[in-house]
Amino acid sequence: MSLIDAPRDVVFVHGVQWVRDAQLKGYSQPLQDLMQNQAPSVYFRYHEVLWSDVVEVDEQKILAGQGVIRDILTANYASAVFDLFSLIGQKAGFRLPSAQETFAMQLPKLIASKGGFVEKALSAILDIVFYFSPRYGPSVRARVRETIDAIKQSNGLPPVLFGHSLGSVILLDIIREDLSKNAPYVGGFVSAGSPIGLFQPNEDNAQFNSFDWVNCYDADDLVGFWNPLLRKGYVTVMDQRIDTHEFPFYSHIKYWTNSIVARELVDMSLTV
Repeated sequence: MSLIDAPRDVVFVHGVQWVRDAQLKGYSQPLQDLMQNQAPSVYFRYHEVLWSDVVEVDEQKILAGQGVIRDILTANYASAVFDLFSLIGQKAGFRLPSAQETFAMQLPKLIASKGGFVEKALSAILDIVFYFSPRYGPSVRARVRETIDAIKQSNGLPPVLFGHSLGSVILLDIIREDLSKNAPYVGGFVSAGSPIGLFQPNEDNAQFNSFDWVNCYDADDLVGFWNPLLRKGYVTVMDQRIDTHEFPFYSHIKYWTNSIVARELVDMSLTV
């Protein structure tokens, strides 16, 4: 098979969730359909990573009151997590106590006092808390690496990576780890609704120039509030502002049905 006939592998990595993997399966299908419609003659191989179950069981224990956030939160990220939580609280019409009080509070008490929406917000934020803990972060990255390594072992072209929300942070961490050893196995990287600017500001790397990276963001997206990445010290990435025409709480999930995001993935796949 010649390079021009080789399949184009695309890896999708989801972000924060409040459901388990069994319910998540198929989350990337709308974006897959858009890509195939834009390039019907291209042979894409789609790989959908599911990593929620890595953290779900222990997250549910915290939500049930068997522990508190400060037990697992990495101190370096405490301020950033609280900033995100506070912003969501402002938009939802409630005010949190201090970070110290919030992270020490049993979550059932907080959920009962603030309403049902808070439980979903907490579940999503706990994904971030668990990912940035020394115990769970490596396990989540290992789950994602299983898919990337399988493509590598098949001798395929380097895959195009798509990370939504926390998924973009996970993929960037994997790329950084690979850069510290050798060249990363990546044909291109698209981030969308990314909190990289919140959790990893000013951590650009000249070696990111070895692959194309496009960062898609909606100005109304609460999680994407820390974009464009250029403003956060990233000069190697191309920021792409899009408009999902949705309210702030819904704009964050609309990248999966956006034709501009699909176009960037198709274009990267064709230039690997």
